Amino acid sequence: MGNFFGKEKTAEEELDDIKIDLEVTIDNIGYAKEELLEKCGEYKAKAKEQSTDGKEDTCLQTLRHIVRLTKICNKMDDSIMKIENMKNTITLVNMQAKMQETMANVCQLLGVINESMSGEELQEIMSNFEQQQKELDAKQIILDSKMEQSMKTYDDPEEEKRLLEQLKREIGIEMNLPEVNIDENDITKRIEQLNKDI
Repeated sequence: MGNFFGKEKTAEEELDDIKIDLEVTIDNIGYAKEELLEKCGEYKAKAKEQSTDGKEDTCLQTLRHIVRLTKICNKMDDSIMKIENMKNTITLVNMQAKMQETMANVCQLLGVINESMSGEELQEIMSNFEQQQKELDAKQIILDSKMEQSMKTYDDPEEEKRLLEQLKREIGIEMNLPEVNIDENDITKRIEQLNKDI
């Protein structure tokens, strides 16, 4: 694929473009999350008003809506973490490509260098190369750890109860709430729709 001037892009440039797209996606998800958090604030005020007016059933529905929005925000955080992992993977791929290029250059130059350098100087070059390889391996371990963390889900029934109790305390509502059953498919569909809209 060519760029603006018709010049073919390198694989690294293509990957950099993908990274930019991922960063834009992260920003868009962040803006959408901010809007949802604002809505949560509005609903909290509404729930407090409903509780004060004795409209417990309506208040409960509002609190359930806040819990749904909070879970969607958690899913958005999860999506952001996965996208960050993709960006890290692209960085790693670029680094590995550079390392392979370096290795190829080293192999080509070894014959020439071998004639003009002492064994000590050659050993120093190889030590530097090995150090770079170790740094790359360390970054891979960190990346793998982050990816593993991103696979953890936020679907926890106890979290729902905790969120409801926290909301009641925040807005000063005294009431016994029944079990909250949230349709996970509904949340998944809403997140998919949000991703399509972005």
